[in-house]
Amino acid sequence: MNHSFLRSNTFVFLLLTAVVFLVFGNALFNEYSYDDHYLILNNQYIQDFSHFKDFLFNDVTVMTSIEKSSGYYRPVSMIFLVLNYKLWGFNAFGLHLMSVIIHLLNCFFVFLIIKQIAKNFWISFLSSLIFAVHPIHVEAVAPIFNYMGILASFFALFSFWAFVKSDSMRNLKYVILSVVLFLFSVFSKEEAIILPGIFVLYDFYFCSGYSVLSVLRKWKQYLFLIAPAILYIALRFLVFGKQAALGFWNMNIEFNIATNNNAWDQVAIIFYVFFKYFSILIFPVNLTAFYLIKPATSLMPIEIFVSIFSVLFLVGYAILSARRNSIVSFFIGWFFVSSIMISNIIPIGGLFSERFMYFPSVAYCFFIGYFFYRLPIFLKDVDNRKRSFFAVIGFLVIFILYAQKTVARNYVWKNDITLWSDTAKKTPESYRPYLSLADAYHFYGEQYYDKALDAYLKVLEYPEAPKLRVQNSIGKFYGMQNNHQKALEYFKAALVENPEDVDTLYNVGVTYYFLNQNDEAARYFEKVNFIDKDYPWGYYGLGLVFQKKGQNRKAKELFAKALELDPEFKSAQIAWEAL
Repeated sequence: MNHSFLRSNTFVFLLLTAVVFLVFGNALFNEYSYDDHYLILNNQYIQDFSHFKDFLFNDVTVMTSIEKSSGYYRPVSMIFLVLNYKLWGFNAFGLHLMSVIIHLLNCFFVFLIIKQIAKNFWISFLSSLIFAVHPIHVEAVAPIFNYMGILASFFALFSFWAFVKSDSMRNLKYVILSVVLFLFSVFSKEEAIILPGIFVLYDFYFCSGYSVLSVLRKWKQYLFLIAPAILYIALRFLVFGKQAALGFWNMNIEFNIATNNNAWDQVAIIFYVFFKYFSILIFPVNLTAFYLIKPATSLMPIEIFVSIFSVLFLVGYAILSARRNSIVSFFIGWFFVSSIMISNIIPIGGLFSERFMYFPSVAYCFFIGYFFYRLPIFLKDVDNRKRSFFAVIGFLVIFILYAQKTVARNYVWKNDITLWSDTAKKTPESYRPYLSLADAYHFYGEQYYDKALDAYLKVLEYPEAPKLRVQNSIGKFYGMQNNHQKALEYFKAALVENPEDVDTLYNVGVTYYFLNQNDEAARYFEKVNFIDKDYPWGYYGLGLVFQKKGQNRKAKELFAKALELDPEFKSAQIAWEAL
């Protein structure tokens, strides 16, 4: 075979295609999981382009069954989702295929970018192979909803490649391409807003001779380059208003990273978060869909020390080796700059998640490729042939271990039951995985109801669990089993948490209805209607009581009221038509 072909971009792309589909092929047969349900499966907005204006002027989750603000403003991702729907409908295989294809394209851009910077085929080739198979990328690629992150990374990598090709912004064609792609990237997912920081890093190391002044002299060009970020922030202010515009992840506030009032605790958590990400990049074991990040006051002194030392060592090395080993120094900078949005440096509380490492992990993959390319040089006292042998075997061991872990992890993301069963085992100190597991069992139907009930009961063992919600869920399960006395016990316990919760009051009323205690049932339904006059279920429940008493005219009036409040209330419609 022609040796020049083996080192060509075409060959690398074909090999990456084979590798990516080998390790992510089983993910193509996964079902819907996690946020796929509300974002895709139950989302009428993605079914045609008539909602294009909504994508531009709405929060992502406002346009779903959640119907509340999340801080997610991602119009390009939503448009891409409509295109996907037009192509595949709700066919999970096709939607997973698109995610795998985007990951493949990202692997190829990792190869092109590192090849352009390092001027070395083997470093870029090895780096792209590790990027293709790293297990930490499973959370970004295997579930459908995370296509937003890898899509933003695709545009960001493409944009950065164009910036590099612009030759210090002298080639206007590539500069314009870079700006357009950056715009697509940041409007796909907010984390891409850090991309100009990568531009500046590259300029400093490889175009401006390590001169800050030389970089600053290009402020006009950079003003043009950051225009998409300015536009994005401006539109966020328009969509969310002044108060929420910088709340990038409203749904995830204090989800698994709590805010700290104490400045030192906040700093300690920042270092710890960075160290935690280092750890799962290097040793991707016990990966999980939910990490519980302990507050700084609960960390052992050795954990804080190692975290601070690791971060400061890398930063110090990057500064001291900026001229001597500019490529390594640059990619250390890549990691930290691209992690700013997920580091909790802005003390808003938030979410620690593997998928956030997708773009920053380019730096780690470079280090692996660089290390094994340079390994024969480090082993200078060893025979030449053995040096190469050790380097090849060492790389293959890591590559195979990572690939095997990725294939296994894809199976974990098969569906909600497999996902949350795995997560509950790995994060038993939190109620959240058990609650998600219970909801998953409930979703998958009657054959899993006993397991759902057990999981909900497990959640109640945690003092911080949302008892109102869980006790209502348990009560419903006992109700479905016709154990109404037991159901009433849990509904009444839920009322202790919030005596005016209309859902719980309705559940108590329904339970009394099935226990043939009609006066008690009516009392609770009337209380529901008194607290919330726009709650259709209260009128429906009261209508059932009057119907059972034979007062059909009054019952029909109440069913009609329920339908007035909710014209798509099928149970009320059936009851009204039956009278």
